[in-house]
Amino acid sequence: MGLENMITIKELTYTDQHIFALVSELLQQLTDKSVVITMDELEKIISTKNTMLLTAIDENDNNAIVGILSLVFIRKLSGFMVRIEDVVVHNKARKQGIGKQLMFHAIEIAKSKGAQDIGLTCHPARVAANNLYISLGFQKHKTNVYRLKVKTG
Repeated sequence: MGLENMITIKELTYTDQHIFALVSELLQQLTDKSVVITMDELEKIISTKNTMLLTAIDENDNNAIVGILSLVFIRKLSGFMVRIEDVVVHNKARKQGIGKQLMFHAIEIAKSKGAQDIGLTCHPARVAANNLYISLGFQKHKTNVYRLKVKTG
């Protein structure tokens, strides 16, 4: 059986304890920093109209979520764009083309929605991910990225 028959890309439209645990495990593999998400926050993301979570489901592993990415739709004065965020494939499922499948699906959705632009950022240390994005036609821009940490609560 080929990889295409094993992995299905689906939008995450609901959560439960099992799904929440799988998503939380993936987020821990995204970065060196401790990334914590609550069930409530995951439910808010799923229900937000301008965000779509795509999951890679391994049908041969009890429908486990082995990859995820966030698509964020942004309408601004300079045009409609999509941002791809939080792309991660489970350690046990890497080097099987799952990241590429997630990205292809995300690009097709962005096109179908009429996005003029798709943006993403990737840490330079994530060599395989950077190579994937370049192979898909993404171009590195010479821009400054600024971030302001705002603590709430």
